[in-house]
Amino acid sequence: MSRRGRLLQVAAGLAVMAGAAAVPGATAAAPTTPAAGASMPTPLLSVRRVPGWIESTLAGQRVAATLAGIVTPAALGPATACLLVEQGGRVLTARNATTPVIPASNMKILTATAALDKLGPGYRYTTAVKADRAPAGGVVTGNLYLIGSGDPVLRTPQYEATLRDTVPPYTSLAALAAQVRAAGVTEVTGAVIGDESRYDTQRRIPTWKPVYTEEGDAGPLSALNVDDGFASTPTGFVGATQPAQAAAQTFTALLAAAGVKVDGPAAGQGSAPAAAVPVTSIQSAPLSQILDAILTPSDDTAAELVTKELGKVAGGGGTTAAGTAVIKADLTADGLPVAGLVAVDGSGLDRGDRATCALVVAALDRAGTGSALISELPVAGKTGTLSYRMRGTPAVGRVLAKTGTLDDVSALSGFVLASTTAPAPTLQLRAPVVFSLIMNGVPVSTGIDLGNRVGVALAGYPVVPAVSTLDPQT
Repeated sequence: MSRRGRLLQVAAGLAVMAGAAAVPGATAAAPTTPAAGASMPTPLLSVRRVPGWIESTLAGQRVAATLAGIVTPAALGPATACLLVEQGGRVLTARNATTPVIPASNMKILTATAALDKLGPGYRYTTAVKADRAPAGGVVTGNLYLIGSGDPVLRTPQYEATLRDTVPPYTSLAALAAQVRAAGVTEVTGAVIGDESRYDTQRRIPTWKPVYTEEGDAGPLSALNVDDGFASTPTGFVGATQPAQAAAQTFTALLAAAGVKVDGPAAGQGSAPAAAVPVTSIQSAPLSQILDAILTPSDDTAAELVTKELGKVAGGGGTTAAGTAVIKADLTADGLPVAGLVAVDGSGLDRGDRATCALVVAALDRAGTGSALISELPVAGKTGTLSYRMRGTPAVGRVLAKTGTLDDVSALSGFVLASTTAPAPTLQLRAPVVFSLIMNGVPVSTGIDLGNRVGVALAGYPVVPAVSTLDPQT
């Protein structure tokens, strides 16, 4: 008997046994002859449905073998790696899926999950301007206060223009300065004071490498964080020692450009008095768009500010520790597999962070392809950190995934959408594939290459025999 014949024979037997077992104690009924012209729907367990079952099985086996030939012991060397690929809740392949590993920026997937749950996709930040006294004749007697809300994309046009892979929109500090003038203010007799009191003043995670700030990976953290905490100098943008004061200085210059004269001494920092009078304010884009601006270019500073906001809104204070506690609690409440999760920060920069491929896949699978989360992921060959990867392959436009890179750490986790030009033959095989590949101890170039190859392989899934070669001929 041929291989096809054996598969059909086994499946037919399973169908008969399942049908008999559907009612306890039931026995197989004698076949009946349908009335002339009567329609006969295909029973759920009919052998006619067997080809789809076989296709799914063979496609899963083939992709598992392909991935095993990519992520090999020889390719990984001494590295520790986890890999999990699922489709419609069915595991296609798994390797060390529950082993905690350094996730790098794949941690942002977990931070974004908690932010969407706890803050909501429509959440907006409001940066306010207040004064010691209401303007009289266009003059504010006293100080003007720039009050930070933790907006992670509060920027100047000059800084925004220097960024690579930016995702609009950002909150324009220049527009806020123009609003002050539009509110009728032409002169401030005091100074501009930056208020960062919403969060603590911990500028960085103590265990971060100093080079992260030096190379611009993450700026000093503040509730009044303008230009990612970087200040403009004649030689470029550098991390501000006092971000709130630097923000006030920048705002003073923007006010002057907008036609508002500031008479007081150099800008400073401090808390606005309780009796301060509102002048104007500016709202950010909704959180769903801000997360897009975080995940697509992998903005570490912004991810950390969202983490602090989670802590603040949850009542634990605007601290990183409070925020990471909210992230873990939220994932636990979602029923996700948090065993092994260690969240030192929200961006994944810290090498003490730990997560599993099982957790990352569960978070992605819970969100689904109709969620805000998937729209925020980089797209292979098109956007963000994947814009130059997997070009010229079937993965372009179909692999939507978060990258992650640290020294000797490489990660890629996300979705693979079904091809629209070569649709899979069964509904199950047309479902999106969810995957996570995280490697610790591999050179960055090797990790990126392996991630690309896995993405391309999954974009080629499913490879199945033609239905005609499996279906009985009549």
